[in-house]
Amino acid sequence: MSPQRTIKASEIIRDIQSGMTGQELMAKYQLSRERLQGVRQHLHEKREQRTAKIVKDFRSGLSDDQLMKSYALSSRGLEGVFTKLVEAGLIEEAEIHARRGPQDDRVAFEEIRGLPRNSLVVPIPIYEASRYPEVKGKLLDVTEKGVGVRGIKTVVTEKKTLSILPNEFVDIDPIVFEVICRWAKKDDRGTWAAGCEITAISRECMKSLRTLIQMATFGEGIEPEPPAA
Repeated sequence: MSPQRTIKASEIIRDIQSGMTGQELMAKYQLSRERLQGVRQHLHEKREQRTAKIVKDFRSGLSDDQLMKSYALSSRGLEGVFTKLVEAGLIEEAEIHARRGPQDDRVAFEEIRGLPRNSLVVPIPIYEASRYPEVKGKLLDVTEKGVGVRGIKTVVTEKKTLSILPNEFVDIDPIVFEVICRWAKKDDRGTWAAGCEITAISRECMKSLRTLIQMATFGEGIEPEPPAA
């Protein structure tokens, strides 16, 4: 019996972010569908453990510099983690302000609140709702305020209605929302990528979006190691 391959989190996350499908991941890492689901679940559980540890360290009085050193975060990355924790209801925004003096020269929390990206740990398709299923792209990153997408052609200021549907990796209710394109570019292979601001979303869809963020993303710097394949 051949030894099991050890999967590095950084490698499989990089492959997921590049747009590899579940089938491609199973082939590359010699995984069954059940084993791939197990790896995804392990990543999610380790992320939850890391998140709990960050909250504990945050409330124990560790400074921003100590947190950045402990979790290999940039200043911007730390702000992104704080934003994600506030959005998840794990810490209060007032707690962040309370630990910083008025002359703190770090980037203000309000200034960066809409900017941090939650990187995906599983591939998530995204569709142009009015042209489903013909127009399909991949979700690159997601916050409560916007999404990064690849594979859907758009131009700056164009408005679209997008949808995210449940798949083999995430069990969520369908999410439908309106966006406006804030930037768009085409790579050397002719594939479009874009950043879109969410302009309208129902309460139920926002609830599902928050569930998706919890289930399928990491914040910057939180990168656990999954078990051997």
